[in-house]
Amino acid sequence: MEDEYYSYIKKFFRRWASVYDILDIFISGLMNKVVEFTDAGNGSRVLDVATGTGKQAFAFARKGYDVVGIDLSTDMLNVAMRKARYVM
Repeated sequence: MEDEYYSYIKKFFRRWASVYDILDIFISGLMNKVVEFTDAGNGSRVLDVATGTGKQAFAFARKGYDVVGIDLSTDMLNVAMRKARYVM
């Protein structure tokens, strides 16, 4: 049963990976608030679990955090890695 769930999640996000950032715009303000309210020193480490296309990870990185993003969907991670060249 667990394998079926993970398979479903991977397929779901594979379909949405290319347009996820467009849909994600509705919660972008909330994501920025998370970075603002984080009270850790410059250079602190952040683990972004379910990083998706990396939007939250990049926001932390721009603030000086050392960020690692992980995700179940390799398609979403591929989008994040392509964006990393332009976002940072």
